[in-house]
Amino acid sequence: MLKEYIFKWRRTILLFILPMLLILCFSAYGNKIYQLHNLVDNQVTSTIANSTIKNNSNSTIRIKGKPFFPFGFYHESYNLTFQQLIQAVRDLAAAGFNTIFASCDNLDNYGVFLDEAERVGVFVITSFNVDDPLAVVKKFKDKPAVLGWGIADDVGDHETRNEILAFHKQIKAIDPKHFTYISISGWSRKWLGHSNIADLIGGQSYPISYPFNNKPKGLANDLSTVHHVFNIGRFEANKYNRPVIANLQTFRWEEGRWPTANEVYNMTYQALLAGVKGILFYTYEGYKDNSIRQKPDVWSRVKSIVPEINRLTPVLLEGTLTKLDTKFDDVLAGQWIYGNSVYLVVLNTSQTETRQVVITIPTPAKGSAQPLFSGRPSGMRFQDGKLRGFIKPEDVHIYQLSQSRVLSTTKE
Repeated sequence: MLKEYIFKWRRTILLFILPMLLILCFSAYGNKIYQLHNLVDNQVTSTIANSTIKNNSNSTIRIKGKPFFPFGFYHESYNLTFQQLIQAVRDLAAAGFNTIFASCDNLDNYGVFLDEAERVGVFVITSFNVDDPLAVVKKFKDKPAVLGWGIADDVGDHETRNEILAFHKQIKAIDPKHFTYISISGWSRKWLGHSNIADLIGGQSYPISYPFNNKPKGLANDLSTVHHVFNIGRFEANKYNRPVIANLQTFRWEEGRWPTANEVYNMTYQALLAGVKGILFYTYEGYKDNSIRQKPDVWSRVKSIVPEINRLTPVLLEGTLTKLDTKFDDVLAGQWIYGNSVYLVVLNTSQTETRQVVITIPTPAKGSAQPLFSGRPSGMRFQDGKLRGFIKPEDVHIYQLSQSRVLSTTKE
């Protein structure tokens, strides 16, 4: 009888204790997963108090309290001369760009380049072409031109998520003031699982003569891929309060053709309509002997976007973006509310079809649709809450309306 009682007692204890032990084990395991998942978030929020560069709650980069929209170029420094790198940063500064992505190939002279970038007013994201990347960070982290460190390229194709996270932690332990940056390769699926492994999330969209067979399906045309990619990218990155930096095409694939000036302009505004918080064109020079200076029309058009970005920066970074229905798969539109104005962008990704659109503007507005930039396509009319008119192939229309009543510009 006593043995039977002891057996029942032990069985009761085991039935009670075993589930509790399992719960504790799985809770501990789940907590480790959660900590890994939120590793970068913890790193960002622990940035030192006197940092001059940080994220705010709207995934906007700020420098000394002012919103900053990185707008510039990659430079494939590793296969070019140091003097070419110096000349590139001078050229970009003269054209009004504010950011360059460059490679440190030599610790002895890279400081000279960073000093020159500071002198001409260009910020630098640095990648590493040396044996000891951490030595680069230690040596140059206090240079005023430093915006961040490029810790992984073509993400989704090479290093694992955990490897990139580990490198991020090493960088931030040495330099908590500046950003880490990655560039996600290819199409939308690679954003999944990679949109919180650095402070700034770059992503690539190079659709002109794209040579691989992994294009997204069901799009209106190849050109519209840009908006598709960064729409998904921004959705994923917003989960972790990460700004998205668009990497846009200013080169030709091997056996392919260069994007035209109109295509580059169209891709730029597609990315803006997707809500990106910066743009780095790839590339200024260096990739398979590509140099944007080989295409004067493309170079001229990209330079002409600089004053437009400068004018729109507070709108893009502090306004409220809403997508608009155009009733066409190949026509994209959106509005930003900023101050007492409504800013409208309508663009046609078709390379052959002119579209007649009637777009409902959800914000009460008055007056006519004023073209924001002279010399750009225009001609639409605003009446009775609708924007109407024709838009030609590849054209981009940009208008400003006055609000009937001032609304809050709280972010979406």
